[in-house]
Amino acid sequence: MRQINGRDAVFLYLGDDGSASTVLSCNVVENPDGQPLQITAEDVAAWAEVRIQISDLFRSKLIRLPGDFALPYWVHDADFDIGNHIEIHRSGSRDWSSVRAHLARLADAPLDLRRPPWMVHVIPDIKGFPDHEGPVSLIAFHCHHAAFDGMTLGLISTQMFGDESLIRPGEVVSDGALSRPALIRRELARSPAVGYRFIRGAYTAFRDARRRTSDTPADPDGVWPVTRFNGLFAGPRTADLVCLPRDEVLELKSRIEGVTVNDLMLSVIGEALAGHLASLGESPQTSLSSLVPVATRSEGPSHTLNQFTFMVANMHTDEPDRAIRLKNIAMGTKAEKSRALAAHADRKDNGMIEVTPAPVLRLLAYLGRRSRRRRAPLTRAPFNTVVSNVRTPDIERRIFGLGIVNGFAIQPIATGTTLAHTVLNRKNLINISITVDGAVMADAGDYCDRLRESFRAHQQAL
Repeated sequence: MRQINGRDAVFLYLGDDGSASTVLSCNVVENPDGQPLQITAEDVAAWAEVRIQISDLFRSKLIRLPGDFALPYWVHDADFDIGNHIEIHRSGSRDWSSVRAHLARLADAPLDLRRPPWMVHVIPDIKGFPDHEGPVSLIAFHCHHAAFDGMTLGLISTQMFGDESLIRPGEVVSDGALSRPALIRRELARSPAVGYRFIRGAYTAFRDARRRTSDTPADPDGVWPVTRFNGLFAGPRTADLVCLPRDEVLELKSRIEGVTVNDLMLSVIGEALAGHLASLGESPQTSLSSLVPVATRSEGPSHTLNQFTFMVANMHTDEPDRAIRLKNIAMGTKAEKSRALAAHADRKDNGMIEVTPAPVLRLLAYLGRRSRRRRAPLTRAPFNTVVSNVRTPDIERRIFGLGIVNGFAIQPIATGTTLAHTVLNRKNLINISITVDGAVMADAGDYCDRLRESFRAHQQAL
């Protein structure tokens, strides 16, 4: 038994809207000899029974107390049935455009939180997958962000979606559980201490905020233009994929000292996004920016399953010289990452999200959803898009004995940030997975072309 952390619980309280709280991680495998994939749900279940031994989270569900008056608990599911978590999709069109729309529907479907919050979907015999000849099949892992963040998902996927020997990371939930009445009595007894920590944390946060406001000058780079991607989320999520040769990406980023792959991707994505907006007659008047998750695992042990903080990176899209732009991005992201990690370390033990009672977290999530639906148009944006970089081990991976040739992810998006990118390394490729509100960009094909053109333009300019 393990009580969920406040940071993880926020993803539960975002509501039943899966777009803001779930991830669909997709692995693409080659069909054997180009023939239809012959596999049954029983085959997948037998494979999964072995692979999910990597973590007891796969066999654990959440117990929520009446009215969410306290944070939920992870407990092992005594009625766990692997069959409830496997689905093979054989009906419908098999061209990539139709499959992509089907994936968007799967990604937005809420997970059943009465069971361990994950599913494996198999979509066989897909035609016309980007940058690949012949039919492929797709194995998608749908999971809740309350259990898996991007880094955890990447590490677990490397083990789960492969034929290598498992490296068990240890128990996350562990055995043992109290009855629901016993949990209620326990939380009632703890409620005075929880309230005291909340009041003390709120006072400390208020005092520190006043000190920062009075001592810190305004940041001129913290004002970003409002674009169509800073509006209300209507849905559904749609997704697409751009594949770049990994050796070309690494060679290109090495041309300027101190530039990382993520810096290069910020420049490539920023240029493509600015060009896309310009083609719609919506040229941004100032530089665009990106929200970038920063892993905090190196900062020491944590009680949360979502171990990351955020920084906002200036993409310097108003700088036409790509070499200068990359240098500016590299300097800016390095400084912002250091600042974000320092701020995280300062609030690690007494951050408000760690001490806020569950009813308050749920109320804030509800008010946030309500205000987003009714809010007036923005005059300035906190950031313009999201770019996540997920690094996974460089190993040959197989599933059902079939080689994994590609992968991408449909990630959470919500009001205020309806365009997101995930940069993934997949063997000899660097993939840019694009997740966008279908109401704003129904077909991402033009935007994908702009990303490829932006990368080629960087190669020529540098």
